[in-house]
Amino acid sequence: MYKYLILLFLSALLAFNPVSAELVQFWPDSNSISTADVRDICDGTNGRIIFATSNGISIYDNEEWKILHALPTDKRGYLEGIPLNDYVLQAEYDCLNNLWIGYSNGIQIYNGYSKPVTIRQVDDVLVDTAINKLKRQGRIIWIAKGDSGVYYYFNGRFGWVKPGEETGLLGNHINDIEVDYANDISCIWHPLQRVSFHMTEV
Repeated sequence: MYKYLILLFLSALLAFNPVSAELVQFWPDSNSISTADVRDICDGTNGRIIFATSNGISIYDNEEWKILHALPTDKRGYLEGIPLNDYVLQAEYDCLNNLWIGYSNGIQIYNGYSKPVTIRQVDDVLVDTAINKLKRQGRIIWIAKGDSGVYYYFNGRFGWVKPGEETGLLGNHINDIEVDYANDISCIWHPLQRVSFHMTEV
């Protein structure tokens, strides 16, 4: 009896709240996505969607595709555009609409019209240049880098979430970073734990 009442309730609920969805498939082509090997996806402005792939950057904008491949470097070894190389691991927009692009050998920050800022050199702030994950949380960009833990970019500077009792982070290898937007909390995973940070704690 209860089973029928539940089914009747669900039928009535669906009748008043119709649900529809459409599955759209894209196959790699010259007028489509560049490859089926998609490493990351992010939303851009005005409905634009950025696909970080193993064959460059694919941009879906107003039902049209644009594919960006790495350009040859100039005599000094500098790139004028994006991507740094065709194996793109991560893509994320910051609060100022700059596109952050992560690779196994660096980061690019691109404002859409001028030469991108490219960070490839290891220094005192970014211990290595391998990018595992980029994630925006409000005005923060979280950066999981290789096996050197979690970094962030906030108010024009980079910082490091040091593993240890103070932060609760037990190790340097980070599998993923996600954001609980309703509570403004970032969640950082590595193989043994999950640690949550509120934006004001960095």
